[in-house]
Amino acid sequence: MKDKGKSEDKGGGPPETTGKPTDDDGSGDGTGDGTGDGDGTGDGDDGKKPSPAVVPQPLSDDQGRGVKGAASLLDEVVVELYPGDPEKQELLASGTIGDLFRDLRGKDQVSEVTDAIKEVVKGGALVDRTVDLEGDEDIETETDEATGKDRRLVVVSSAGNEVTIRVPVQAIENSGQFVLVTAEPIEDLGTFADNIPLPSTAEDTPGGNPFVSAIDIELTDENGNPLTEFGEDLTVTLQVDPAGGDLDKVVVVFFDDKLGSWIPIAATVGSNGVVEFSVNHLTLFALLRISQVTHTLTAGLNPVTFTGPSGTLPDVVAAQIGGSLENLLTFDVTTQSFRSFIPGASSTFNTLNALSQREALFVRVAGDAVEWTETDIIPSETGVRTVAVVPGLNAIGFTGRDGTDIAEIAPADIGIESVTRFDTTLQQWLTFVPGAPAFVNTLTSIGRLDVFFLRYSGTSGTIDLPEIGAE
Repeated sequence: MKDKGKSEDKGGGPPETTGKPTDDDGSGDGTGDGTGDGDGTGDGDDGKKPSPAVVPQPLSDDQGRGVKGAASLLDEVVVELYPGDPEKQELLASGTIGDLFRDLRGKDQVSEVTDAIKEVVKGGALVDRTVDLEGDEDIETETDEATGKDRRLVVVSSAGNEVTIRVPVQAIENSGQFVLVTAEPIEDLGTFADNIPLPSTAEDTPGGNPFVSAIDIELTDENGNPLTEFGEDLTVTLQVDPAGGDLDKVVVVFFDDKLGSWIPIAATVGSNGVVEFSVNHLTLFALLRISQVTHTLTAGLNPVTFTGPSGTLPDVVAAQIGGSLENLLTFDVTTQSFRSFIPGASSTFNTLNALSQREALFVRVAGDAVEWTETDIIPSETGVRTVAVVPGLNAIGFTGRDGTDIAEIAPADIGIESVTRFDTTLQQWLTFVPGAPAFVNTLTSIGRLDVFFLRYSGTSGTIDLPEIGAE
């Protein structure tokens, strides 16, 4: 560990690393996958400053779970089919929904099973379709642009095209011959909102509700078992009313009941109200209007905290910023080097493939200042954000309050050697060394959505940082 009384870190650059963000080409040399920043909810108490003490622990998987699961359908279906014949009900209940289809197919009575399922499962569903994977009615073939190979897709839509669901057959081909696809709109958004706390950054629609819409999508195999996790992405397309306005504020989210928070999903929202997103799990999805933040990007390097949904492609950010963008950089703690995206460069050269919410992002632009607007984060309900740290350099996007004293989040006794932040006005680095004399430290406070490098000498673990929505 360094002598904390020395001032060697205060100068014009961050602690040494490879592919520095001040390089002219900004390309860096990192190709790793990064570790993310761990967006757990923490244990902080409202109105109290979170303790920054490091807690050694393995990183946890933040993959969400559905807010509810489908039950077996078979008993309800056979009762609906044969309400006055208990003997027939008992006989059929020993089989599967697939058995019903196979038994009745030759009698031209398949529609009766479909109608019974519709009545039992989703009386008001927009989509309610039983797909025969051995048939062709709901199967389309398309060529995968990445591989050039053909693949088969289950494609089902509502009558008015309010929702379309595209499922690779390969993702469900081990589920039996028949798969039931349902999509139910959540009509009582008020009750839904009362049951699940809304994020503080949600904005009310003209009707007084931050929800644009919500929909529960389910796939069920022929035995009545819910299908919730898939090896390939499913694509969902929703149509919302463009007359509602503020479509640039619409974010697709699902509620993670394990973390107790809303998780945004990368999506495209067109000016015509068409919303499209891809997921590898099914649950209840909602569209929320989220408040926005605006970054003023000046010529040179601009470190900012990325507030858009995880999974956002660098191409999307490049289109938002415009032609003055030279490159995007993120820091990979695994390789201790930078990943880079340069607009127009080949995919073999660009090592930055996707962005993560709350990630430290370095944006280099040329020419006049440009404003970049993005939806805000959905902050932790506890006001605390848990961030993973590793020995060496850690690039951290700060989501706490403007003017936070840097000494509060970087005390001298938990293995933090230095904190460094790039000042976009001065285009130079400011440094804080815990325990060093005040005249040595050029960095005294930090603002919301600033980015800082934290040099850490302890074991891998986590620190708790404050988190708020925009004020």
